[in-house]
Amino acid sequence: MLNEIRVAGRPHGLPDVDLRPPSLAAEIDALGDRLYTQLNNGVYRAGFATTQGAYDAAVQGVFSALDELEARLRGGGGGGKGGEGEGGGRGGPFLLGPRLTEADVRLFPTAVRFDAAYNTLFKCSKKRLADYPYLMEWMRLMHSLPGVSDTIDIEDCRRSYFEQLFPLNPGGIVPIGASKQDLGLVDFDERTNSIDFGAIFYAHSNNQI
Repeated sequence: MLNEIRVAGRPHGLPDVDLRPPSLAAEIDALGDRLYTQLNNGVYRAGFATTQGAYDAAVQGVFSALDELEARLRGGGGGGKGGEGEGGGRGGPFLLGPRLTEADVRLFPTAVRFDAAYNTLFKCSKKRLADYPYLMEWMRLMHSLPGVSDTIDIEDCRRSYFEQLFPLNPGGIVPIGASKQDLGLVDFDERTNSIDFGAIFYAHSNNQI
């Protein structure tokens, strides 16, 4: 579906932004495929593994992906081509450089649920996302963008996973975990937040906003 939706409407009726600029399409696809296999789907393969070997392989992929993302955001590479800035995918604040792309959108749902559910219920427990400082800063930035916090309820996420996945949690006990405030996730507020949209979004037609 994301491959068919190249343009996302900017908030407040402003001009369209492009999450998939042509100059980065190949890198977005390569990173997206890797993240889906190792991380987005990897947490489920770990959680529902029925053999030790399958679990070990899935968890290795999950943390290999997280380690790569941390290095990418820190500025240590992580598979991107080029240097810092556009197309290099190095040094953040987003996965492919200074502006948000489809790659960030693909990662966010898994990242924001990781410590609430996947780390414990799915036994991806080698590290927490909170142990990755650059990924945490990226997640806080993503969460602070207009409209993003409206799509996330960490407490509801935790209840949903632990109450509904009976095979993984027969007792239905919901653990007490870190709240949004504990994680430093701040909602966007027009009264206090100032965002330079031209600095963090690509404009449609590959022109800067």
